[in-house]
Amino acid sequence: MATLLGRSMSAYTLACMECGIPEHMVGAIYSYIEHGTPPGGFLTAVLSNDLMDALRQADDKNMVSLPAWGRLLYNHIPPGAYGSRKAVEAWIEEKIK
Repeated sequence: MATLLGRSMSAYTLACMECGIPEHMVGAIYSYIEHGTPPGGFLTAVLSNDLMDALRQADDKNMVSLPAWGRLLYNHIPPGAYGSRKAVEAWIEEKIK
């Protein structure tokens, strides 16, 4: 499946809806992928592959949506944008150049 990189906000919204991502998170994932905006604690933990931190920081909607985050990352997010804290930091650095 193609990644969302370079796509419109509506494409992100549709992909997030299809995967089951809470609506209030669409803007954060869009801003991170497209502009390198540093994500909040929960999203940083998800992108960094840190399950325990994600569980600690999740709100009620994200807590039940953790499998959806896995689907979104696997199917729609560029591989270089997630996987470890270093990968997240490198993505942000590259995007803000």
